[in-house]
Amino acid sequence: MTRSSDFAFFRLLARSSSLTDAARLLSMTPSAVSRRLKEIESRLGTELVLRSTRSMRLTPQGERYLQGAEVILRETERLETEIASRPLGRLRICASFGFGETFIAPVIAEYSRTNPAVRVDLTITDRPVSIVEDGFDIGIHLGALHDSRLRALKLMSNDRILCAAPVYLHANGLPEKPGDLALHRLIEIAEDDNTVGRWILTRRGTKETVTLAAVPDLRTNSGAAALEWCRSGLGILLRSRWHAYPSIAAGELVEVLPDWHMPADVYAYYAAKRPAPQVRAFLDALKERFMQALVRSGQNGFSASSQ
Repeated sequence: MTRSSDFAFFRLLARSSSLTDAARLLSMTPSAVSRRLKEIESRLGTELVLRSTRSMRLTPQGERYLQGAEVILRETERLETEIASRPLGRLRICASFGFGETFIAPVIAEYSRTNPAVRVDLTITDRPVSIVEDGFDIGIHLGALHDSRLRALKLMSNDRILCAAPVYLHANGLPEKPGDLALHRLIEIAEDDNTVGRWILTRRGTKETVTLAAVPDLRTNSGAAALEWCRSGLGILLRSRWHAYPSIAAGELVEVLPDWHMPADVYAYYAAKRPAPQVRAFLDALKERFMQALVRSGQNGFSASSQ
């Protein structure tokens, strides 16, 4: 038995009317309670409790032991509550360039202001990463990750749409069906293994899908570069609606084949079965921020939800 368990045992014993009463509360036999009390007294070399068959009372040494035990147990309980609930230490997050800079960085800024004891490390990358192997606490990812070690929080519903500049469509014509894309110049963002070289388009409101073997004329892992090429009239781009929306609203781009899209919801993935306080607090911050995005969904072209 540890000293802390001795303190808890003695506190309960002192609050009882007799050894028999203490035994009932501790789910022990009276003889086991008496034996443990004797072990504590033997270690201390003094008597803590004067007991008889039907009653007991603390000696002055017992009163002092109880007083110290109460202080230590309260401090232990306070410390455990703080450890279990207070965000502190390091929090490692990874996200893609465009989404991370646009949506995640502002959440981290607010989170850091309210949780100054947490050191946040944000990695912005468009290369595929392993949240577990690379040591991240949270990974923000477009689309589902099939990894049984991870848990997911859905942040928002989003889709990838086809878009092109009016000048490109004027020169090359407007595709009328997905198969027509084979006749056009394509721009691809190599941001994950799910899209490189393969575009799986779904007709809105149906389960009809078309898989295209995309042979891009331009490819990059930078969403900003791809969007600039598209605005310059260099081809048709498959891009997340949230990123393309401002350019569409400004008339710089036009949505192509609007009946077709490539769904790609956004998730926050984390590995811990019982997330640390700093992880839980950031997941809560994400939920709050993206629920607020529901109000702006008509402007930004996406909707947010939580699971």
